[in-house]
Amino acid sequence: MKRILIDRGLFYTRIAAAKDNSLLDIRVHESLNKSIVGNVYRGKVHRILPGIRAAFVDIGEGKNAYLPIGKNSKVKQGADVLVQVEKDGMGDKGPKISLEISLAGKHMILIPQESHESIIKISNKISDEHERSRLLSVVEEMCPTGFGAVVRTNAANAQKAEFEGEISRLASQWEAIKSEYVLGIGPKLLLSSIDTVTEYIRDNFNQSFCQIVVNDPDDYEKIKLMLKINKSEKDRLLLFDETSDIFDYYNIKKSIKSLTNRKLWLESGAHIIIEPTEALTVIDVNTGRKVKGFDVEKTILEANMEAADEAVRQIKLRDIGGIVIIDFIDMKSAGNRQRLVKRLEENFADEPGRAFVHGITQLGLVEITRKNQKKGIELLISKECPYCHGAGKISSDYFVLDSIEKEASRMKKHTNAEAALFHVSCDFYDSMEKDEFKHIYSICKKYGIEIIVAKDHFQKPGKASVKAMGGRAQVMEKLQNCFEFKGIYPLTKEA
Repeated sequence: MKRILIDRGLFYTRIAAAKDNSLLDIRVHESLNKSIVGNVYRGKVHRILPGIRAAFVDIGEGKNAYLPIGKNSKVKQGADVLVQVEKDGMGDKGPKISLEISLAGKHMILIPQESHESIIKISNKISDEHERSRLLSVVEEMCPTGFGAVVRTNAANAQKAEFEGEISRLASQWEAIKSEYVLGIGPKLLLSSIDTVTEYIRDNFNQSFCQIVVNDPDDYEKIKLMLKINKSEKDRLLLFDETSDIFDYYNIKKSIKSLTNRKLWLESGAHIIIEPTEALTVIDVNTGRKVKGFDVEKTILEANMEAADEAVRQIKLRDIGGIVIIDFIDMKSAGNRQRLVKRLEENFADEPGRAFVHGITQLGLVEITRKNQKKGIELLISKECPYCHGAGKISSDYFVLDSIEKEASRMKKHTNAEAALFHVSCDFYDSMEKDEFKHIYSICKKYGIEIIVAKDHFQKPGKASVKAMGGRAQVMEKLQNCFEFKGIYPLTKEA
């Protein structure tokens, strides 16, 4: 059975697509650091750098946004500009923005244009020529003057009435943006992108999915209204009320955790090693056994093909962007090298315009470039280890908080515990202390359990261990040997 699973917590919203026990797709979003991709702003040009053909624009989101500009750009320093965010800021870099605005709906993307000519494009994933022709005819007839459009994959077999309502809504949205833009000066948010859960369901849910499972009542009601699910279809949307982790219950938690693994074994006995760096990501393919027999070249080709499939799968699941170099096992045959390139291109066929395979060298090196808009999985759920200074990774603070929340949820459902004692690493404790333990407090408030976090010099970094739970007095007895601790009550921040 093919499902969409949505786990909303205080620190992460995680959305997974799975078929039986196989993970097909995973999206992780920080609840406290929401993506601004798709937001439309009135920005003020702070600085222009002609040498790199770029401008830095204040959009009111802290760091100035990076705007690529053409040689004959009319952008002027100090002027207001209408922009849309293409990519979230990462690290020291601000977000990347564009002067080209696009408004996305379920079936199409409406693009305001300066010329009166309407340019209509149909998604390459719609392969049926008759359907492509029908969609082009429908949208050309209905597209307003001054707009272009991209017809999305979801539009296949959509009726004319569905386009009418969507085009009207998106065109009205554009008029509202223009009106708001001219009413003032300086940075201002003019259009906020839709919630991540709504966006994922809009863009991905189709008849191939048998069910959507959510653990948040608000998401349940929102999706029910959005998809117009009636009583006869109630099994298609399920509010998860089991006592375990939603991903653990559906047997994909292990697959999700493996997305930070450096080494992955393949069925043939070969393995791949994924090494992310600041400049690029390197994927190394190795045979896990001696290559021998009468046809060594054939054996190597088979191992490389299997590695190509898994490498692309991992690139998509981990949302790896930028430059990717795959070091395949050397092959003598130029024909086999080209077969390998074709296999990679086929695996990326569902990402037209986003991923490009740039060929293979005689040494078996393949260069791939892939665009990404948001942080990859590794950046979201891990951080630099303070003990090895970047040689390895540990779970991020939010990931540890998420595990504490899951334990608190389990205690509330399974026990009558009033309090719980967690041992945490020194760096995590110090990080929480800087914010006056406000995130721990939010967990207490949600689940009505007093949480005591104790600094433990022997606790593994990136982990939180439950040492005691039950009545408050019972838990406090366990604190005698603790070096430093903080008790957080459900209704007050005071210890």
